[in-house]
Amino acid sequence: MDGLLFYWICWLLWTAATFLFKKNKTRFYLSFVILLLLSCSNTEVLVCNLQVNLAVIVSFLSGIIYLAKKKEWILLLFGSLCMTFCYVGILLWELISPIWLFVPRLLMIPLIAVILLLFLADNLIDKCLVWSLGITSGEILHGFIMNSYGFHTSIGELAFFDLLFGGIALQILLKLVLVTKYKLDTLAQTIERKLKMRWNHE
Repeated sequence: MDGLLFYWICWLLWTAATFLFKKNKTRFYLSFVILLLLSCSNTEVLVCNLQVNLAVIVSFLSGIIYLAKKKEWILLLFGSLCMTFCYVGILLWELISPIWLFVPRLLMIPLIAVILLLFLADNLIDKCLVWSLGITSGEILHGFIMNSYGFHTSIGELAFFDLLFGGIALQILLKLVLVTKYKLDTLAQTIERKLKMRWNHE
């Protein structure tokens, strides 16, 4: 069922942002945008003879606003453009040669993004920004390309938001795995030092 993953992850992120994050502007901004996305996800507007989900516009504008506040916005914008063309390329490839895409889109595109984001951004927030702004722009560009060839498609269906928030969840999960690994390594090194000190005293 399209949209199920989107709603689950959205509510989980909103709960975490509201009750677990420190009280600052980023927390308020994130909580507000998530609620706005949820509210607009079932509303479509007509833009240039194209049906566009209002949540796509919200996602795009919120990404632009947050990007404008970053000092390294040029690098992040370049990363977003790379993600945009990568996403559009995969969608067009899927349309022309669907037999080559033996892995579901919901799994393949986020996995490719994980690899690309290692080179395009440093921290988790920047990676999520590049990912969100990149594929949202890609979804809009893909819709205009398809419309120019006479295919009337809706921009920002719920399956797209499954993909968008599935990628964000994958980035968060990867970050948690790396943090857990670092803490376990630190704990192991601490225990090893204590054991060596005990053996030396004996």
